[in-house]
Amino acid sequence: MESALSSQPLKKSFKSALCIIPPDNCWPRIQNIRVVHDKHYKRWMPHINVLYPFTHDPLIPELQSVLNDVKPFKLIFKSLDYFAHSTNKATVWLNPETNGALENLGAVLVNAFPTFNDLVLRGGELGYEPHLSLGQFNGEKKAFEAIKKFTPLFANDPIEFEVDRLCLISRKDFHDPFAVDAEILFGSEGVANTNGSGTIE
Repeated sequence: MESALSSQPLKKSFKSALCIIPPDNCWPRIQNIRVVHDKHYKRWMPHINVLYPFTHDPLIPELQSVLNDVKPFKLIFKSLDYFAHSTNKATVWLNPETNGALENLGAVLVNAFPTFNDLVLRGGELGYEPHLSLGQFNGEKKAFEAIKKFTPLFANDPIEFEVDRLCLISRKDFHDPFAVDAEILFGSEGVANTNGSGTIE
């Protein structure tokens, strides 16, 4: 599809993101690890970024238009992997399994908002590589040890949930915690308000 906003210049911001946030009942196992190992624990909720950095420009109608044809899909966390940033820095993460649905969603959004392709470029030859970060470790050896330790928590009892929306989140300053501004539902269901006022059609 053509870009929904090809004629409108948008300003990127590391204080805004479009992401998937697991339901609250999926948090405990994730947060029990993150509180010990993730330096970003207080600033970021458990999440999978789809577009980051994003923008503070009001794009709710455009996002809903892009997501109008997206169907809900099941996401499963049962395996872990890691990124090696250097010889002494690595991030361990949960691998979201969706049978390609999440990667396709990322492609749809980048096609619609090509300016926000940072995660695709960061993935190199692999392109967009969705992940939920669990923590940072001192090199590959420590990352392997963490994966060996934590894998049974998910392999034996996977976290599963249906993804039917994306969350638009933001923070006032770089060191502030993110908060959910809106939940953009897939299909024609509208936008779920975070202030409890219902659904905006």
